[in-house]
Amino acid sequence: MAILATLVASVILGQDRSFPVGKVNLSGATEVTGDPFKLQEPAGPCSVLIFLSHDCPIANRYAPEIKRIYNEYIEKKIPFYRVYLGSAEHYADTAVKHGNDYGLEFPIVLDPNKKLVEALNISVTPEVAVISKDYKLLYRGRIDDQNIEHGRVKEGYRRDLRVALDEILAGKPVSERATAAVGCFIPRD
Repeated sequence: MAILATLVASVILGQDRSFPVGKVNLSGATEVTGDPFKLQEPAGPCSVLIFLSHDCPIANRYAPEIKRIYNEYIEKKIPFYRVYLGSAEHYADTAVKHGNDYGLEFPIVLDPNKKLVEALNISVTPEVAVISKDYKLLYRGRIDDQNIEHGRVKEGYRRDLRVALDEILAGKPVSERATAAVGCFIPRD
C-alpha cells in the first residue's frame, strides 16, 4: 500500500513541475570512478539522461525497452547515460551490477547529492531528460505512456522519448516537452 501511495504521489507531483529554461547546470554528479561527471560533446544534436534505481520495479521492467531505445539511437549519434542517486564510494558496484543484470551497458552517472535531480526537476525513476549540445533541456518525462498508474498498462501507447528524439533529429521543436512519469518517487531532502 505504501508503494502505491508513493507512486500515486509521484504522478501528482510530476504534473506540476517547472520546466527549466535556459542552460541547465549539470555539475555536482560523478562518474563511477569518483571523477566529476562532464557531459561529453555528442556527435548528434543531444544527449539522454535516464534516471534509474536498481530497486524500482517499474524502472527494472522498462530495462528491455531502454536497451532497445539505446541501441536504436546510439546509431544516430545520441549518447545515453544512466543516472543513479548513490555515491561512487557506496553505490558504484550496485550501479555496475544493475547494468550487467539488465543489459544496460551505457555510461553511469552518480548523483548522490541530487544536483542533477534538482537542476532538471526529476521526480521519479525511471524518468528521462534530453539535453541539447548547449545544455538546454529539450524533453523531460516518461519513456512512454504505457503506465497510466501503478499496475495498469494501456494499449496503443505513445512512445514519448522516441517521439522527442525523432523530432530533434528532424530539426523540429519537441511537440510535448514535459510529460508526467510514473515510477518510484525520488525523495527530496
